[in-house]
Amino acid sequence: EKEVPPPPEPGSPPSRPEVLMSIRDLKVSFEVGHAPLMAADGVTIDIHRGEAVGLVGESGCGKTTTMLAALRLLPPGGAIAGGQVWLDGQDLVALTPEELRPLRWRRFSMVFQGAMNALNPVKAVGWQIAEAIRQHDPEVAQDEAEARAGRLLETVGIGRERAGDYPHEFSGGMRQRAMIAMALACGPGLVVADEPTTA
Repeated sequence: EKEVPPPPEPGSPPSRPEVLMSIRDLKVSFEVGHAPLMAADGVTIDIHRGEAVGLVGESGCGKTTTMLAALRLLPPGGAIAGGQVWLDGQDLVALTPEELRPLRWRRFSMVFQGAMNALNPVKAVGWQIAEAIRQHDPEVAQDEAEARAGRLLETVGIGRERAGDYPHEFSGGMRQRAMIAMALACGPGLVVADEPTTA
């Protein structure tokens, strides 16, 4: 079993370069009525470069909430009540929404639990992946973005000739894999998959 090192001093990142993300004593609360409800309390996790980490627990124990908080994607009413989250030495908790925007998809991305239903039904799947690339890297030309989208589809086991197909022409599992391709589109160092064994 891996030994968890002590937390760094407040305001300082972990000093070990092999650690990609370090979550320390994370507390997440939701406003319910007049009192806050603690949804995660004291979570500490290190994710090393090249490592796959699985959070396992019963339904409702806070797995999704923990990662949504770490990536600063909590829904309205949710808040980080304490703790630190470092990604590549950068304090994510301290960043403003404007400072976070360029990090999303490029430094970290997420495949949501209902991802297979997140595709636009009136746009071709390959176009949607290419659009994600262009939105987050405007210097990429459209034809290069489309070529990358084809390669990404092949990476997840879908032939690039299917790039022009629409979501309704994909099975549920194929749509899920297309969303994984989209999450990989900008080469993030960290990809979080919520309920990755479904579909």
